[in-house]
Amino acid sequence: MSIIFSISNKLAKSAELELSRLTDARGQSPGVQSVITHSRQIAWQFQSFKSGNSTVIIAIESYSRYVLLLPFYYYPTWDEVKAAFYEQWFVHMQDWMNMGGFVRTSQQQAQLENQFQAQSEPQLYRNLDLSINGHIIDTQFWIHDYMDQMAVQSFDQQMGKELSVHINNQPKRVKDMNGKRSEFSPLERFLDDSLYRYAQGLCDQFIPGCAEGNFPNPHKRVTKLTVV
Repeated sequence: MSIIFSISNKLAKSAELELSRLTDARGQSPGVQSVITHSRQIAWQFQSFKSGNSTVIIAIESYSRYVLLLPFYYYPTWDEVKAAFYEQWFVHMQDWMNMGGFVRTSQQQAQLENQFQAQSEPQLYRNLDLSINGHIIDTQFWIHDYMDQMAVQSFDQQMGKELSVHINNQPKRVKDMNGKRSEFSPLERFLDDSLYRYAQGLCDQFIPGCAEGNFPNPHKRVTKLTVV
C-alpha cells in the first residue's frame, strides 16, 4: 500500500521541504491536483496556520475527510510534524476500534500496532487538493471559534483531540456527478477504512466476499464526490 502526503506550499516552506509538485497526466496544473484514497493507497492533505500563540497543522484524509489537529508552540520541523501525525493517527484509530469492540485483547492490540507500523514510507508532494481546501478553511473557523469560546491564546494537544472528535462526528454534505445530494460521517468512513487496512485477521465473524478474519474493502464501489 502506498501513502501520499500532499503538503501545502505554506507548510513546505516553513518546514524547509524541497518537494516536487503533483501534475495531471499531461503534466499540467501543477500543485493543485486531487489526491485519492483507494484500495491500495491512502492520501492525506496537510496545511499549516497560525492561531493565537500556536501553530496548528491540519491533516485531512481524502476518502473520509477525517481531521487530525497537531498543535505546536513554534514552527515545527517536518520530522516533528511527521512524528506527531503518526502518533495521533494511531491513537485515533485505536480509540475508535476499542470503543467499537473490534479490538479487545492485548494480543489484538499488538497485531493492530504491528500492521500499522509495517506501512511503507510516505511519498511527499508540494500540492493543495482544492476539493479538500474547503474543509481546511472550515476547520480553521472551528479552531478560532473554539479558542474564542475558551478565551485562550494557545491551542494545546488536548484541545486538538477534543475538537477533532467533534468535527469528525459532524456529517459532510456531498453530491455525486449526477448532482444527487447525500451525507456521510467522517468517523464512520475513517473507521471502515482503518479496519480494512490495519485490522486484517481480527474480524471474528464471517463476511461474504472477505478472507477469513478480514474486514470488507469500503472502496470497491466508490462514487466520485464533490464538496457542496
